[in-house]
Amino acid sequence: MLKIQKYFRQNIPVYDEKKLSFNELVYLYYALTGYYLYIRDFKKAYDYACKWVDLFDLYKHMKINYIEMYIKALNVRLVAENKLYKYHEFMQTHRKLVALKRNKEIVHTKNIYLNLFKTIYIHEINRHFMLGEFKSGTRVISKLENELNKMIGVLDKNTILIFYYKIGCLYFGSSNFKTAIKWLNLIINEPDTTLREDIHSFARILRLICYFELGDNEMIEMNIRATYRFLLKKQGFVKYQRYIMKFLREMQNVISVNEVIEKFKTLKVQMERLQKDRFERRAFIYFDIISYLESKIENKSIQDKVKEKAINKIKSL
Repeated sequence: MLKIQKYFRQNIPVYDEKKLSFNELVYLYYALTGYYLYIRDFKKAYDYACKWVDLFDLYKHMKINYIEMYIKALNVRLVAENKLYKYHEFMQTHRKLVALKRNKEIVHTKNIYLNLFKTIYIHEINRHFMLGEFKSGTRVISKLENELNKMIGVLDKNTILIFYYKIGCLYFGSSNFKTAIKWLNLIINEPDTTLREDIHSFARILRLICYFELGDNEMIEMNIRATYRFLLKKQGFVKYQRYIMKFLREMQNVISVNEVIEKFKTLKVQMERLQKDRFERRAFIYFDIISYLESKIENKSIQDKVKEKAINKIKSL
């Protein structure tokens, strides 16, 4: 991370924003938001995304000429607002994005249509994640699934994998573990695992937890071995994944309720430590394991626990 920060600082030229042209500002904000998202400084990513969107609002006539850049600007702002739990601003930005789909001044080329489709739907799913409203989120999927199936041949593989994983997580959050497995299997059964190895790895971890929730010890044992081999091959065997797999294997021999709760508490302590480790904390982007563990310890549904925490975060801003 330090090498990336040093490289970026050394290669970005000295500039005065007040003296830059519209075109120069567009690409400056593009570079800065991408950089700050990459290093996970969401506050600065948000600040520059706001400048980027405000620039287009100031030069309204340029939105049509730079429509793909405008979509990128809205997308980055939505990502940052989501991460910072700025829910009301998120909704305003999302409305701007949806309005582009109905704007008759825009020539909806195939590329623009695809960009709008994936950006609108991904952030619609993110909205439900932000609020912890997984069950209502799954109701969006029936409409999305029909459109997604029509566009499998034209969407890039990266976007398809992201959709599959987010949909799987939605069903997991709504405690519909069988349907979650169905979507996760679409990732796991993909023969090419070189693209988005991160998603392939976490799809396998999440599927293991689904089998645990379904009480399917046979599938846990079978898939722990397969997942172990996959992660070793991909050199992605981080502590986060190792702790979860060890926990699931040990839980197969646990009988008493008190012992079950203690196992959950132990894993929660381990995960809270990992969350403070700059090399490990990236794993928590893919699955909110701590909220899941808290739901088990407190005997609440995953949805109720995530929603409770989300409401508190939004109110505190």
